[in-house]
Amino acid sequence: MSKNSEKKLAQLKATKIKIYQTILLILLAIRTLGDWYFGDLLTLKGFGTYLFLVLAAVVCYRGIDRALEIGVSYEGYNDLFIINSFVMFTSLFSKWFWIAYLTVPGYGLFHLLKFCWGYIGTTNYAEDTKGDDDGSKKKKEKAEKVKYKTVRK
Repeated sequence: MSKNSEKKLAQLKATKIKIYQTILLILLAIRTLGDWYFGDLLTLKGFGTYLFLVLAAVVCYRGIDRALEIGVSYEGYNDLFIINSFVMFTSLFSKWFWIAYLTVPGYGLFHLLKFCWGYIGTTNYAEDTKGDDDGSKKKKEKAEKVKYKTVRK
């Protein structure tokens, strides 16, 4: 049964990697042709922008590939790949689409605050002992006491 599941995982990995490869190659071709057409590859700023986008896409792609290879979650790489792909395509039309990269530190801040809220939001208060009389204490002790039953043969 493990051989079947390994085969399924390998097949799933192969299909997902082909999808990501296709998306990456199409976006790189569009970006390269667009930057060449607008003359951005010939300037230092344009070439630096192109290099940054390509490196970010390749790092995300490799992260997804490795995560699929060992069978762990690649959600973070996938999110970055989607944001990078969006910026890579749309920044050809307007330079304001770079603002979409602000979602990356915003997403990190969200998870940091959620992590901190786990410690801040949970408090351990001591039990309120006011109003307890002897009768209620005995009832609590009796309820907490484990009852054993002996079985004889």
